[in-house]
Amino acid sequence: MNNYKKAVTAAVISAGFIFSSVFGTSAAAASQGTVTGSGVRLRSKPNTSSSILTHAYKGDKVTVKDKSGNWYNVVFNGKAGWMSADYVKISSSSTATASRSNTATVPGWITANSGLILRKSPSTSSARITVMPKGSQVTISSEKNGWSQVKYGNYNGWASSKYITKTKPVSKVTSSSRSSSISSQIVALAKQQLGKPYAHGAAGPNAFDCSGLTYYVYKKFGYSIPRTSSGQGFGSYAPTVSKSNLQPGDLIVFKSSGSGYHMGIYIGGNQFIHAPNPGRKVSVNSLNESWYKSHYIQAKRVIR
Repeated sequence: MNNYKKAVTAAVISAGFIFSSVFGTSAAAASQGTVTGSGVRLRSKPNTSSSILTHAYKGDKVTVKDKSGNWYNVVFNGKAGWMSADYVKISSSSTATASRSNTATVPGWITANSGLILRKSPSTSSARITVMPKGSQVTISSEKNGWSQVKYGNYNGWASSKYITKTKPVSKVTSSSRSSSISSQIVALAKQQLGKPYAHGAAGPNAFDCSGLTYYVYKKFGYSIPRTSSGQGFGSYAPTVSKSNLQPGDLIVFKSSGSGYHMGIYIGGNQFIHAPNPGRKVSVNSLNESWYKSHYIQAKRVIR
């Protein structure tokens, strides 16, 4: 009987040693894993009903710290969460990369003349995050199947590798030329909203109020502006410019009824795009028209 107890004890100790060596709670005992699926979800808890923190793709590296049922507790791209064990292969190499955030990164520059779309995942059908103007610098963290995972400003996503060069352009993109490029793209995006209905409190993509339209368009290019018309018109987020110095892409402020304000985006030629009021649609008007001429207050230069 004593021999049987000793054998069981030894087996338990051995099993515990093996488990802790692979899934120990300390950083030193963590194992490395490789994601084997595409779009694998990193969740806040080890179940399919918990919130999704981010997605990982085939070949991405994770740090495996623990296991619960058929779930691994991992650290991926700086975030801790849970992944299904069905889509993570434990690496036997102790030198495996801990996570994608530790992967060597290299700089890159956008070469697409009309700007390059940054998407949430490596697919042309994936949701669009923003547009990166030609000449913009990005940080490339990984590449696969013709796509590059990049960081652009505060944005992280995927873009076509075809339009990203790792060689710094000889001729530098000046601040003014970059602003001009973005301004053109902002005007183009604003024009795409023409004909969409006005709806109080709406900020796209199918309907807008005046400040919702401006908020939507600028946000698509990474510019964080206040959501309300008063905040947009008088906030300290951007400098004020005179009417005689207007440039395409400037945000225009009008005095509206009562204590309200009305917003628009200048597109050049003394014209602007805006979401007028209930019952009307996004349209183009002239600053020379009587109402807009008499109610004009100022403009803000968001792009600079």
